[in-house]
Amino acid sequence: MGPFATATSILDTGCGVAQVLGSLLGTYGVTLPVETRLVAADLSPGMISVVDARREDEISAGNSIWNRVETAVWDAQNLAAAGVPDKTFSHITAGLVLFMVERPRDVLLETHRVLCDGGLFGMTSFRSAQWMDLIEEALNAIKPGSNLPPVPAAWASTESIMRQLEDAGFQDVTAEQVKTYYEFEDPEAMTRFNVANIPSVKMVTADFSADEIEKAIQWMLKWLDERFPSGKGKLEGIAIIATGRK
Repeated sequence: MGPFATATSILDTGCGVAQVLGSLLGTYGVTLPVETRLVAADLSPGMISVVDARREDEISAGNSIWNRVETAVWDAQNLAAAGVPDKTFSHITAGLVLFMVERPRDVLLETHRVLCDGGLFGMTSFRSAQWMDLIEEALNAIKPGSNLPPVPAAWASTESIMRQLEDAGFQDVTAEQVKTYYEFEDPEAMTRFNVANIPSVKMVTADFSADEIEKAIQWMLKWLDERFPSGKGKLEGIAIIATGRK
């Protein structure tokens, strides 16, 4: 029995490339009831296309549970606009979402609304991330003053995150810091993906030329090659994991 053994429906909101849902299915998929609804939703159609491609790859590799994964282009700040009814999901996850969006409180309120009574919400944020520091250092090397926005203070401490979940109506709120790692086997693929897809990086590089972006990528690849000559490695971060119940 795992923590999702009684799940009736799971939403990975602001799913990105479905890192959270993928991890959940890899760890707890065998304990999920066969009727559990699985939804990966993101505001970005590009992210959803990545998830759709991954679903096909997983199914081809024999991971049949991915047949049950639905994808949707939904705004976590306004699930009502997508027609998501009250009390739809027993479990909702939000990995690295709240500090990225314009209206984080709306995400919490909408999450609370669509959770079933007694439903569980789990979210992650960052206190620090070595890979983001690397990107910022590279951008500054190419164009000084190209600083990434820091994680807002409201999402960088356990105390503040707990307070915000409680203010949005969640009960039994917990939050803890954990060391996390970004493991990679292909430095170039990782670097290019991050530069092309991390919202704060895209915002800062909007006024970069294609040549300047390529120079920043090469700067990062040189840094990674010096530290991880085998091409495989991991970058460190400090994450905050928080949960709350409706």
